[in-house]
Amino acid sequence: MAEYINRLVTYLKEEFELDPGEAREALTHYIDNIKYLLLKTEQSLKTDNWDELKHAAHSIKGVSSNIGDRIMCTYSIELEMAAIAPLKEESFQKLNSLQAHFRKLELEFNEKYKT
Repeated sequence: MAEYINRLVTYLKEEFELDPGEAREALTHYIDNIKYLLLKTEQSLKTDNWDELKHAAHSIKGVSSNIGDRIMCTYSIELEMAAIAPLKEESFQKLNSLQAHFRKLELEFNEKYKT
């Protein structure tokens, strides 16, 4: 994970021709958006709101795909499939994977940009 933020920055620079400041801003918005979507996902799962859970997982998939975060995208696809089934235990496991990846991503971002 130590180089993951750098890979995302490189992806944004190459794919969208962003300068480093613009890439940082895009990642800031991405992290804020994912944080909100993960909260929504967790609430949906706790209340067995499967439609909202599918929508939130789908949104995470799209946002993470656009930013080049393939790990988050893969986990969100798995969560979306578990929500469609619906499989509660598997959904919790996939959500835990998403949250763990996000915590690492946010930590690395803060270490790179906030210090």
